[in-house]
Amino acid sequence: MTMDVAHFYAGGGLMSELDQLDPRRIFAFHLDDLEDTPKEAITDGTRLLPGLGVVPLDEICARLKRIGYDGPCSIELFRPEYWAWPPQEIASQAREAALKVLTPHFVVE
Repeated sequence: MTMDVAHFYAGGGLMSELDQLDPRRIFAFHLDDLEDTPKEAITDGTRLLPGLGVVPLDEICARLKRIGYDGPCSIELFRPEYWAWPPQEIASQAREAALKVLTPHFVVE
């Protein structure tokens, strides 16, 4: 499975459900954040750089670490305004934002 933060949050996932996951079955961890909008209004365009929105990323990361997940993480940003940024700029900002969220919980190389 893929642990996709945006889908987990928008779909009303419960934090306690993360405790039930088998970390060996998590293929990837998709990291992003979301605007403060009603859940039914969430779209790919309301995704933000990690740490800029309302998703409880710290708790999600803590729970994934607690169950033993230590696999791949990728940033998923489908926000059209980010597409207009120079590729190096968005890549740099995405990495910086992800490190702020991940490093309290995981060793990042």
